[in-house]
Amino acid sequence: MIEQWGKKLYGAEEIDTMIKHLCCLIPREKYRAILGIARGGLIPAIYLSHLLDLPLLFQLPEKGDTNDILVVDDLVDTGKTIKGLLQDTAVIFYKPRSIVKPTFYVTEVPNDEWIVFPWEHLDEMPNRDL
Repeated sequence: MIEQWGKKLYGAEEIDTMIKHLCCLIPREKYRAILGIARGGLIPAIYLSHLLDLPLLFQLPEKGDTNDILVVDDLVDTGKTIKGLLQDTAVIFYKPRSIVKPTFYVTEVPNDEWIVFPWEHLDEMPNRDL
């Protein structure tokens, strides 16, 4: 059973400002590429790819060192998506209940807040319990 979530809708301008802030937290010289996690992480990854002038990847290379690839997602909620990744991670939103803390994030939000991004449907239902 899904308990009550508080939905918070963020507009495109707010997200744009947050991604620019996230960009300022990331040492550009440390990374050679950005990897976007599909689906939600692709839009912030594209922004960061342009802002940091780094190539955008859609999967990790099979060979070679990947510690200089920054993994980007829109938020870390439970942490299951990025758990086990050895790479640094960057997200816009971080929930403290996550089993993994991202390397870079802009805003910590309450565990019971359901973030609705401008590229999502407002009526989308949470796909996990609190």
